[in-house]
Amino acid sequence: MDHKTDVSIAVLCRAALRIAGAVLIFAAVLCPAQQAPASQTTISSGEKMKYTKLTPNLFVHDVAASMKFYQDVLGFQKGMTVPDKVPYVFGSVTSGNVEIFFNDLKAVAEENASMAGAKIGGTLTLYIEVEGIENVLKAVEKSGAKINMPLKTQFYGMREFGFIDPDGWMITIAERVKQ
Repeated sequence: MDHKTDVSIAVLCRAALRIAGAVLIFAAVLCPAQQAPASQTTISSGEKMKYTKLTPNLFVHDVAASMKFYQDVLGFQKGMTVPDKVPYVFGSVTSGNVEIFFNDLKAVAEENASMAGAKIGGTLTLYIEVEGIENVLKAVEKSGAKINMPLKTQFYGMREFGFIDPDGWMITIAERVKQ
């Protein structure tokens, strides 16, 4: 693929993620018992359809630096990048079934004028379930990232802590309390 095709794929990925919406993240994480099985989802037109994946797509100042943070501190693996060499306009990291996309804010603003001047970080919180929360907390503390919610057990059966990543995104790490 050429660079133009790579950028077009990145644009399509961003558009698809905007359609899915951040609300689905919270519904999937906070209300799993209230979800219909994926094969039984009915959309507003009355048609049946199936959601297969939701991937957060974060606007960042430096795609390579963001990927490095998630790899070095949280143990994610490098996914894809566009282009193949820095400076990237798009990149992803993965760990098991979890995937996070990163898009260069300047490149996004060039493609979509409504994003010019957009602030990075803010009100979206990534909620990532793990096993071994204490190990993740140690790695985040060692990185120097700001802890904005200390580790605590919540009334709904999760142990959680929160931190701010280098671009200002709020990340909550959670582990289900063993009964």
